[in-house]
Amino acid sequence: MGDKSSSRIELADLPADFAPEGVPYAVLVPPAYNENDGGAFPLCLLLHGGGGNRENLAALKPLFDRWWTAGIMPPMVIASASTGAMSYYLDHPDGSARWESLIAEEFLARLRDNYNAGQDRASTFIAGISMGGYGALKIAFARPDRFAAVAAIQPLLEPGFRDAEIGARNRLHHGVGGPRELLGENRDPLLFEANNPASRARANALLIRESGLAIFSRSRRRGFSQCARWHRISASRAVGPRYRARVPPDSRRRSRRANVRAKNPRCLRVARLGDS
Repeated sequence: MGDKSSSRIELADLPADFAPEGVPYAVLVPPAYNENDGGAFPLCLLLHGGGGNRENLAALKPLFDRWWTAGIMPPMVIASASTGAMSYYLDHPDGSARWESLIAEEFLARLRDNYNAGQDRASTFIAGISMGGYGALKIAFARPDRFAAVAAIQPLLEPGFRDAEIGARNRLHHGVGGPRELLGENRDPLLFEANNPASRARANALLIRESGLAIFSRSRRRGFSQCARWHRISASRAVGPRYRARVPPDSRRRSRRANVRAKNPRCLRVARLGDS
């Protein structure tokens, strides 16, 4: 394991009924983890993006080490599971895989059992990038009683509550891969809506507000800036001022022009909470 006073990566597998060989995961423990006598560390579930796996967390270790050394980020345990290259953290209707449930239930329980971290909601966070940002938002919005905060970096979002509201421009990523019942020309509209973070925020708005869930989202990719802007508006109207999103100002201007060209009025006129 090396120097116990330094941060380290630990690798293991999580048993799952739909994965005979288990689900690989990595845990990054902060410096002086074994010397801590001040109670449990915070716990952050970090969801990888499309094409990623637990090795992404190992690659980020030098960055977290710099942040810990500089005092930018408090010591915490960070964990990431390999959920499949393009899983979209989906619980498949046929039961062939339960990626969302695995992360929110079995994985979280395993980490709390095996590490001195995240022993209550106040010290448990979830974050992700791209596909992982999408997954983090939808998991947190469905379970605000389990997480104190959610952060989504460049989340892979589609600007609409329903499938019929999504224009062709915002379906380009469907060709990259992923569950066909969730992505693609013949996807299940009800499944899309049920997994859509914006729809979950609107449906679960009262619980999200009451829980005090802190929400942060940021996008820098031009192609998805209009989606980030739409989601920022729709989710913030649902859950209130604790939703924070950062999109470059020039991207906001480009997004408006692109929306007009695409004739997608729902990107410009977001339905208020409770609208059908």
